[in-house]
Amino acid sequence: MEQCSGIPLESDFRKLKQFLILGGPNSVYHPHSVSHSSTKIDLSFIHRLIAGGRGKDVVRVIKQYSLEGRAAKQNAILRALAVCSTSSDLVTKREANRIIPDVCRIFDHLIKFIKFSQEDAVGKKWGRARRKAISNLYNNYPGGPMKLAYHVTKYRKRGNMSHKDVIRLAHVKPFNQEVQYILGYIIRGLNGANLNIHHPSPELESVKNYIQGVEEARRCRTRGDEAHLIHLIETHQLCHEHVRKEFLNKPEIWHALLQHMPIHAVIRNLNSLASNEVFNLYDGDVNIVAQKLNDLGLLNEARVHPFEILTAYFQHKSGERTARGNVFTPSETILCALEEAFYKSLKPRTDIFEARSVRMAFGIDLTISPSDCVVSAKITSRQAVTGILLELIRYVNTYHVLPFGASDICSPLPISPDDRLQNVENSLFVGGVESSNLTKPIDFAIRNQLEVNVFVLFTSKTYTEQEHYQLKDAMDRYRSQPWAGREPRLVVVDVVGNQSPISSYEEDFLRIEGADSQVVNVIKQFAVGWD
Repeated sequence: MEQCSGIPLESDFRKLKQFLILGGPNSVYHPHSVSHSSTKIDLSFIHRLIAGGRGKDVVRVIKQYSLEGRAAKQNAILRALAVCSTSSDLVTKREANRIIPDVCRIFDHLIKFIKFSQEDAVGKKWGRARRKAISNLYNNYPGGPMKLAYHVTKYRKRGNMSHKDVIRLAHVKPFNQEVQYILGYIIRGLNGANLNIHHPSPELESVKNYIQGVEEARRCRTRGDEAHLIHLIETHQLCHEHVRKEFLNKPEIWHALLQHMPIHAVIRNLNSLASNEVFNLYDGDVNIVAQKLNDLGLLNEARVHPFEILTAYFQHKSGERTARGNVFTPSETILCALEEAFYKSLKPRTDIFEARSVRMAFGIDLTISPSDCVVSAKITSRQAVTGILLELIRYVNTYHVLPFGASDICSPLPISPDDRLQNVENSLFVGGVESSNLTKPIDFAIRNQLEVNVFVLFTSKTYTEQEHYQLKDAMDRYRSQPWAGREPRLVVVDVVGNQSPISSYEEDFLRIEGADSQVVNVIKQFAVGWD
């Protein structure tokens, strides 16, 4: 096996894949944590791979994981790409710069990549290859010049960097008059965008009309401008980022925005629409939302995740708009559409799970309180566990649902993939329990000789060092059984998101602190060894 500094390169490749998926170097996933700075992350495994002549393979994996959506946090992908892009190995650097347009598909990703690159190459000038890659991103933007115009007006700035800063750093040169107009608008404003354009094309006229419409919308400031703003929204299909904040408490503005609103934006803004009385004043808008949610093709095309719908469902059901504390009456039609959209968005069993005969045991800690809330998700821990469990059991043929408390588990709970959310939550959490032991599901598997590949334990308790060693001992006892599952692994999901000071680097152990749309994705990939 190839080695570099005494460490097998295959081990470093495993660390690379784990880092790209989890966003950190250890076996802990933080769904809602702020991205770590470069000074806190040891990326020596990437440098060893590059030094060992595997830099091209590293770049290939970065591109693959990015395009396949396997990374829970895009920051890890961008950080790894920045390391390769600033490497002294010319082959690695060339390959990394070549895939910048494939990985940095939106402005937010591009800005983060630039910042990571500047951290890794302090004092170094930008190379021609990187400038060319970023220039190509603007000139060959996915969706064409109209999509570029949409995104540069919607996402004008991220952090302390704007499109103008990026264009100047990369010395972007336009390839056609449409991009020339857009770049001129970014750098010099609307009045300077027409310079040196003598023979406008129909596509250029569309770009000009759109950008001029955006600028007109931004100039709308007073109440008397509402009718004109609505006309601009309808004509140019503007989004709420194009509208000044003082207009975003007007139901007629939200009504106009909703007509062409993308599905992700619809789901995110349901409570804003409801609290601004849109559904009460415009009966047809309820049907528009329900129709979008019932469109399976639209959900799949936009890659709407079940957890995103689950969160929207419970937030809308609560009748609270958390941003302003407003209360509203939830729409039963929309609640029904959201619940059905959740079931529709659940994916069937995957080939890799079926091929490897993955068997799972799900331990549900009964001490999880109905008042415990998931960090940032604004839903209860019980609701999060119910949704994640219903999604996970879709992927495996054989599974056991094991609610546990202080006493020993008597038998698995009969939960079916076709069960409804409320029924599952009511079945899982019956009454309150004062204490519990995380080893109970593993002990049950040992007593009943269950063949399990992955144990997934859901809890809301702060994970302690004592519990860590108790679980390790329980897993060692399970592995010693002759009938035990092949290479058994353990996942502990603290759905509340209590951050533990304990760091873990075991290959067969994963801790998740919180809950988001990527938790199921992370567990699935951990179950098959990050492959």
